[in-house]
Amino acid sequence: MELRFVCVDSGLRTPAQEELCDVASKPRSRRGVCRAAPCPARWETRALAPCPVTCGGGQLPLAVRCVRMDHGRAMPLPHSECWPAPRPGPREDCSPEPCPARWRYKLAACSVSCGGGVVRRMPYCARARGEDEDEEVLPDAQCRGLPRPRPQEACGLEPCPPRWKVMSLGPCSASCGLGTATRSVACVRLHHGQDAAVDEAACAALVRPRASIPCIVADCTYRWHVGTWTQCSVSCGDGIRRRRDTCLGPQAQGPMPADFCRHLPKPPTVQSCWAGPCTGQATLSPAPPEEAPAPGQTTAASAGAAPEWPQPRAGRLSPAPASQERVAESSACGRQHLEPTGTIDMRGPGRADCVVAIGRPLGEVVTLQVLESSLNCSAGEMLLLWGRLTWRKTCRKLSGTTFRSKANTLVVRQRRVRSGGGVLLRYSSRPAPGTFHRECDVQLFGPWGEIESPSMSADGRSTAGCRVFIDVAPRARIAVHALATHTGAGPGGAEASYVLIRDIHSLRTTTFQRQQAIYWESEGSQAEMEFSQGFLQTHSLRGQYWTLHSGAQEPGRALP
Repeated sequence: MELRFVCVDSGLRTPAQEELCDVASKPRSRRGVCRAAPCPARWETRALAPCPVTCGGGQLPLAVRCVRMDHGRAMPLPHSECWPAPRPGPREDCSPEPCPARWRYKLAACSVSCGGGVVRRMPYCARARGEDEDEEVLPDAQCRGLPRPRPQEACGLEPCPPRWKVMSLGPCSASCGLGTATRSVACVRLHHGQDAAVDEAACAALVRPRASIPCIVADCTYRWHVGTWTQCSVSCGDGIRRRRDTCLGPQAQGPMPADFCRHLPKPPTVQSCWAGPCTGQATLSPAPPEEAPAPGQTTAASAGAAPEWPQPRAGRLSPAPASQERVAESSACGRQHLEPTGTIDMRGPGRADCVVAIGRPLGEVVTLQVLESSLNCSAGEMLLLWGRLTWRKTCRKLSGTTFRSKANTLVVRQRRVRSGGGVLLRYSSRPAPGTFHRECDVQLFGPWGEIESPSMSADGRSTAGCRVFIDVAPRARIAVHALATHTGAGPGGAEASYVLIRDIHSLRTTTFQRQQAIYWESEGSQAEMEFSQGFLQTHSLRGQYWTLHSGAQEPGRALP
């Protein structure tokens, strides 16, 4: 320490001017040794590494110790010596300034599983936030002027395994009865979406298909003979016409009991017909042709475009193309019927495996009546009905039978072994006696449409969440592209926040959480989106769906 001397009034013991003291006898200032009280213990922090991010906010790791300063040096002490001062945390915020916006992308599914394909990139504007690859989605305008990523990239580059493939099938060796047909077989490998022939040695370990297979064009003994069609049963509007069928023997000398022809498909004996518009009846579109449709065509009970339905919030429909709703298509197969009533003719030389769909707004059910059936049950032919809460497979004694769905959609599949024959159906709709849907559920039909997260109920709560049902034409698949964003609204709570998309064909369920870009494809023609209550309170979703060509079998449960 340093000692300094001052002039003091001896009586008052207070400092006085130096001129009042003998300046010559003033001692010189000097330093002396002193003992001060020890310094208090304190917490000391030191950064262990640089900030892990340069922007967007990160966490700096810290080393924390208890020290006491002694002669200018920090002496470490046990942590208990620094009590009760609060101990600093092990991390400290760093680089809080926001990161610049840039284009990012999500990858859709690869077009192939092997052999070389492409995968589509779905770009969006975002900026990094934090250390865990978190990001904030931004409007595309904030990335304007920045280079966008390429629209697609290569995928599935590993080679496909070789396999045997039947290239062509020759004619049957017999015009009637049992014969054989020869077919050519090659060893192929899928490459860039096309089968390329390879050396047959590559398929040596696989079972080679037989070069000849049994075939039958027609039975050589008994056959069905049909007469001419009667006149239409009505003078105007939609009606039916009939014809007689007879089982003939090999020499066709006279009719035989029908049991002799039971092994053959029975030709249709009932057909829908159009007798022209009734006098004074208004039509929504030009009348159909005067000729009755040939077997295999579909007619609707109300001609022209689909009628305008009331549009309740829970049952609004997406627009469907007019071509899908037209009467007198070349085939009933693959169509989606959205009219309140109609006739479906699945007979004739069409597809052996024929599927049609019927769709109505939520709150209605479908009634299906079989007007005529010539399915050969002993040969494995059948009729399959399925929908929400409905599954039935049948064949015998179909004519006159009536089926009722339990929901607003119904899919009908007819499986035939031989061409000809089939079923003639008439359907109608009516209000459902009960309800399987919730107040906030939405139904979408047609080949494309807009998707929005449903609105909550009036009191702001929907304990079970809300759903969006999407149904398209049979044998088509569904693609969904949407963006889920965080709104920041809604009360806090522990409700889970998610969107489930369920493929009704494969029963595969995909879960999406938080805000993100969503791309999803189905394997079948029906999908269901479920929004949790927590998601609807804090997020919103907007997007579109459209149809893709299908390679999947319908329905979700395969036929034996």
